[in-house]
This record gives sequence, C-alpha cells and structure tokens, in this order.
Amino acid sequence: MSISLWLARWSFHSHRAVFYEDLAEAVFEGDPLADRIEELAARAADERDVQAPLFQLWFDRMDDCSFSDALSGTVPESDLMIIQAAEESGDLVTGLTFTAKVIAATTTMRKVIRQAIAGFIGLSALQIVLLMGLSFWGIGLIEAIVPPNAWPWLGLQLKALANFITESGATLSICLIVIAIVYIWSLRNWYGRARNQFDKYVPFYTVYRDFTGAMFLVSLAALMKNGKALNDALEVLSERASPWLLWHIREIQFRLDYETESAGYAFRTGMFDRRLTWRIIDFGKRAGADFAIAMEKVGIKSIDKVMESVKARAAKLNRFLIYLNASMIMFIVAGALSTIYEAQEVLQKQITSSQSQVRSK
Repeated sequence: MSISLWLARWSFHSHRAVFYEDLAEAVFEGDPLADRIEELAARAADERDVQAPLFQLWFDRMDDCSFSDALSGTVPESDLMIIQAAEESGDLVTGLTFTAKVIAATTTMRKVIRQAIAGFIGLSALQIVLLMGLSFWGIGLIEAIVPPNAWPWLGLQLKALANFITESGATLSICLIVIAIVYIWSLRNWYGRARNQFDKYVPFYTVYRDFTGAMFLVSLAALMKNGKALNDALEVLSERASPWLLWHIREIQFRLDYETESAGYAFRTGMFDRRLTWRIIDFGKRAGADFAIAMEKVGIKSIDKVMESVKARAAKLNRFLIYLNASMIMFIVAGALSTIYEAQEVLQKQITSSQSQVRSK
C-alpha cells in the first residue's frame, strides 16, 4: 500500500460516519452511487485533499464489483458487514445510515471509557514519578539518618514499593502492554466455549459481545427482509465476519439442522445475553418477515442499551479508579510522613546526645 493511500485511509477513518450519512442522502435523492464516488474523487483531486487516492480507488474498483467489495481493505470489517447486508437486501441507504449510527455509538463508548481512565492514568504517572524520586534520592538520605531496621512499618512498605517501581517497573510496563495487545487481539479472534464464559462475566468482553451481537441482528434482519432464507443470510454475513462472529454463525447454522420447534433456539450460542436470547426464541416462533422485522428492532434497541450500559459502567469504573488513586496517595503521604517523623526523632536524639556530651566535658 502506498503512503498516500495509507494517509487517505487514516484521514477518512475518523470522518467516515459523516461520509456514510452524506452518501446515504445523495443515493436517497437519486444520485447514482458510482457517479457520486467519481464526483468525490474528482473534487478531492482538484483540491488536493489527502483522501483523493481512496475515493479514486473505490471508483476504479466499482467497474466490476459491488460497493462493499470496493471498500474492502480500506474500512473496518464491521462497516463492510452492515453495508454488504444492505446491498444484498437492496436498501443501501438504510445500511449506510445505520453504519453511521453504529460508528457514532462506538465513538461515544470509546470516549466515555477514555474519560473514565484518563485521570487515573495521569495521577498514576505522577505517583510513579514521586516513587522513583523517593527510590533514587529520598531513601538513601533517610537511611543515612535512620537505619532500615528502625523504620516504621508504613515507611518500609513505601520503600519496598518505590524500589519495586525502579527495579521492575520496565518489566511490569512491558507485561501490561503485552496484556493490552493480547486483549485487543482476542476480542475479534478468540472464540469457543471458554470465550463464552468471559463474554458472560468479564465486563469489557461483555460489551463487545452485546454490541457486535446487535449489529449482527440488524444485518441479518436486512437480508431476511429482502427474502433471503435464514441460512443464506447467515452465509452472506459469514463472508465479512471476524473469527469470533464466524464461530457463532457456524454454531447457529449447525443448530438449525435439528432445532425444529423454533429457529430462535439455534441462537443460543452465547452471542447474546440471557434476556435477549429469550426474546429471539420467542420471535423465532413467528414466520417470514415478522421475524426479520422483530430482529431488526431488537438489534437497534440493543445498541442503545449497550451505550447506556457502557456509560453506567464507565461511571462506576471512574469512581473506583478515583478511590484507588486516593488510597495510593494517602499511602504515599502517610508512609513518607511517618518515616520523616521517625528521622526527626532520631536527629533530635542525636542533637540532645551531642549537647549532653559537650556539657559533660
């Protein structure tokens, strides 16, 4: 991939929700899709916009492929799954509009989570700097006055923590970075029965499950409303699915072979929470378009509920991290003050002893 195309993708990524909304409006008003993309490519090239190579690539690809295929490799797979389903169903306008809504919801969730942890990270960095300063300079000065065996208990704990930060801090940081990378990778790629338990009980995995499940339901409903059979619709979605979602789709397809009472029972794979699974089972007892419409409504409502849930959890996380920071600050202050007080006591005793010796002479 050329640098110019990489820059175009990077620039487009944060503005793609607005782009999808504008494109949906243009298509709804009757503009041919390919003509609209060509117009955007020409305008961007004339104005030397960084996104020009991206629009031109899409237009060139659309000579012999669909719009979703033209976007392949340049936008997230979650976008492609919804857009492809919309194209297959013959309702690209709704698909683009819904994709913009999903992006806005995702952006909101990331923002509230970042806000929840930003203050904690800042204060934690300050505490680490203080502990490093104590380890490099403070401990040696205090030990010159107060021997380690005479330190108060809090002071000893503070000393141990400060030394751990300076001696093992780099290793700990690397471990935390690796854990973060593995976690991000696992969201899309880890699947199976063990993953289902994490989706059920670990908050951040639960959010991913609920949000992705809601997008899946809406995309599935779009295909079924256009007359596709459930199995055929699942097969279309599997083309753009992440490994995690693909595993659930294959499980649903397998279960459909023997769930005769209601197609909804096949959705008990762990992709949804218990209440949503029950609703899908009830809707599955209905036939044809009613089931598709019901699934779409459930999916859209689920996204709104996930957003509210994330906001509530972020608020709780923020409070917890504030209490954690406050506790650490109190520990550092208490440990430092108790040690300094002990040093003052020792110094006072040394001064008194020295004065007594001078007088005795």
